[in-house]
Amino acid sequence: MKTLIIVFLLMNLSGVSFSQNENLKAEHISLENGVANNLIFSIYQDSKGFVWFGTMFGLVRYDGVNYKTYRNDPNDSNSLSNDDIISICEDKSGCLWFGTYNGGLNKYDRSTGKFTRYLHDPGDPNSLSNNTVWTIIQDRKGSMWFGTQGGGLNKLDPGKNTFTVYKRDTAKAGSISGNVIRSLAEDKEGVLWIGTAGAGLNKFDPENETFINYKHDSLNNKSPGHNAVLSIFGRQ
Repeated sequence: MKTLIIVFLLMNLSGVSFSQNENLKAEHISLENGVANNLIFSIYQDSKGFVWFGTMFGLVRYDGVNYKTYRNDPNDSNSLSNDDIISICEDKSGCLWFGTYNGGLNKYDRSTGKFTRYLHDPGDPNSLSNNTVWTIIQDRKGSMWFGTQGGGLNKLDPGKNTFTVYKRDTAKAGSISGNVIRSLAEDKEGVLWIGTAGAGLNKFDPENETFINYKHDSLNNKSPGHNAVLSIFGRQ
């Protein structure tokens, strides 16, 4: 079975028109319905059917009828670390991971109802490399990967709760092309595809830890603005 990898590039769509079925209807869900904030960064449906909304003022869980909001509580270290939720992923054990804007990473355990926080520590090179986490995936082997704002690509060692960090190294050939990671996907061979903000696309082999960079020339476009790969979708 072939792997489908779709890469979405930042581009100028001015002057392009799209047709639309006039019979389609949309239901508007807003603050009045129970959503914590009208600015929604991420949406995710988990394995139990719950839909999660990451907003700039908390995390919202929707069960089809009711909305439940989770927010940071300064007096509770097991609450969310930050209310700006920008990325969501469920791992194979059923735990949910939430990346925030400038507030680190959170792991939610359904059985306890508690959040575990992962934060950047400038004095610890094995901590999360940046507190803004744009994208999260779990690969077929169970490893968790995180794309950060300026801290490159992070891989979690669950046994030690430490991170291996892959950052751009101008002195080293074959490193990742940029440190602002906006999208991640895995193909059927276990290869990771990494989209950056302004530094093109990367193909990463986790086995031998090598990167292949695809920038504007490789993507057949001479405009530096097209080196922003904001979304990647992979299906086996």
